[in-house]
Amino acid sequence: MSRATDLPFRRLATEWGAPICMGEMAYAHKVVAGTGERALLRRHPAEKIFGAQLAGKKPELMAEAARIAEDCGADFIDVNLGCPIDDATRRGFGAALLQRTSKVAALVEAMKAAVEVPVTIKLRLGWSSEKPTVLKIARAAVEAGVDAITLHPRSRAQRYRRPADWSHVGELVEAVDVPVIGN
Repeated sequence: MSRATDLPFRRLATEWGAPICMGEMAYAHKVVAGTGERALLRRHPAEKIFGAQLAGKKPELMAEAARIAEDCGADFIDVNLGCPIDDATRRGFGAALLQRTSKVAALVEAMKAAVEVPVTIKLRLGWSSEKPTVLKIARAAVEAGVDAITLHPRSRAQRYRRPADWSHVGELVEAVDVPVIGN
């Protein structure tokens, strides 16, 4: 999570036994531009498995940012399709992509072609509870080559206010043939 899984926090998590740590969401266009956003891709030597999480909407920028993250030592690259914050969704990142199946497929495909490490996605149920898109998005990502899926079983509209509906994690497990992680 942004402003939560920074390097000092991940070092503490590693000391407490976390085998896998995920960096904070980094905006791909800022990573490629060489801004301070690259600090979010830093890995500590104590981290056994480190994932870099990227947010963006342009396949070529996401592919380049993925290459940079891989060069920084990421063991896998995660595409953020779940961030509900207005700054991300206004830019067309995060949960905004839950409405753009073909764009998600294009992002995953470009990133898979750009890196040797696994590419994963993190998503929500959809933009709203009334129109879940999770299965459609997940299937498109699997077709594009995604290696695993993390599901936060709330919609973008629910943000973090309502209880998660864990039954959707089981539905997703049944619908795709890649590992599924409930978040």
